[in-house]
Amino acid sequence: MRVYFETYGCWLNKAETEVMEDLVSSRDHILIDDPKDADVIVINTCAVRAETEAKMLYRIRSLMKLGKRLIIAGCLASARPGLLSLNFPNASLLAPEALEAIVELIEGDERKVIIEERPRLHLPKYKAYKGMRHVVPIATGCLGRCTFCIGKIARPRLRSYDLRDIVHNVIYAVRGGAREIYLSAQDAAAYGWDRGTNLAELIGNILRCVKGNYRIRIGMMEPFLLKRIIGRLLPLYADPRMYKYAHIPVQSGDDRILELMGRKYKAEEYVELIRTLRDEYPLMSITTDVIVGFPGEDGDAFRRTCELIERIEPDKVNIARYGVRPGTPASSMKQIPEDVKRRRSAILTRLAMDIKMRRNKANIGRRGWALIIDSKRGKGLGRLDNYKLVILKGIQDLNVGDFVEVKIINASRSFLIGEIL
Repeated sequence: MRVYFETYGCWLNKAETEVMEDLVSSRDHILIDDPKDADVIVINTCAVRAETEAKMLYRIRSLMKLGKRLIIAGCLASARPGLLSLNFPNASLLAPEALEAIVELIEGDERKVIIEERPRLHLPKYKAYKGMRHVVPIATGCLGRCTFCIGKIARPRLRSYDLRDIVHNVIYAVRGGAREIYLSAQDAAAYGWDRGTNLAELIGNILRCVKGNYRIRIGMMEPFLLKRIIGRLLPLYADPRMYKYAHIPVQSGDDRILELMGRKYKAEEYVELIRTLRDEYPLMSITTDVIVGFPGEDGDAFRRTCELIERIEPDKVNIARYGVRPGTPASSMKQIPEDVKRRRSAILTRLAMDIKMRRNKANIGRRGWALIIDSKRGKGLGRLDNYKLVILKGIQDLNVGDFVEVKIINASRSFLIGEIL
């Protein structure tokens, strides 16, 4: 059987597609790059936002026109099975909680809907031909109950992979040539709470057991769980194999809105968490997420969000205008007009860009080691130890995966400019 996979969404989704591809290949099915040549098409979907859902539905309609057997996998399959069944009655549905049933759907003759939880036994194999990055799914689900998030419907229960299995997976990846290890999850800080362990213990074991030159990037971490393990996680960042990078969503700088959102922390607790990281690692890159126009957000609440962003100076802010997601508690709240959301989004975007420029300029003059992640025509892209992207010239004698000492000589909003020492 010739099988085509197409993936959307987060790093966790990408890693789960790798698992499905491994399972399909192990049964001697052939993975192909063009859906027109496929016997079966698998689309691994994202459902995080309303506009994402619309994009998914449009793409599924396009794939259906090819007349192939279609399997809709991922978060949309579990969050909106009724909508998909109504619009695509011939397509099979596979929830992320049952992804290892992919072979059953491909080798079966009839349409099936598999949304109940199945065991998770496999981690993706590292494939050198796909590059030096290896994405490892460490957990699915979360321990939060955010009122805006459809992810809780798509992935209702926290399920962490076995610590030893993850460590062994990383060992084989690094031995095979991987130089970047992305630990991915819906909430990386939730890892292990269902197994009597935690993220710090996992990373400590990886650093002790996995020898070699590589760097670890931790995925998104929810503040209310991160603050419980920050004391154990903080010293691990000192290891040169750790990217000094953290993605910690704040969503709002107003305590009343945070409570309406179902977030389990206050604004000042978030600020203190960022201060703890930056006091130890001043040039640490911080990415955060903000939702503007959440139901109940007035002008004062939005102002407090802008003030918080000014205080923490994140290197990147992912700004989203609130959009209704069916089945979530926030969908029944009184909504804010779209023009207000657009105006607030524009204001916050300008602020975030100014801060990003200041943060990038703070790196000018520093020396450090960059990992080459791409190389073309004598120019290269590298990542510093704080995950900042740096453009380098004169790297003809270097290869992707090499580490090189650099000095940062200039900066823009999007990247740094460096010279090789």
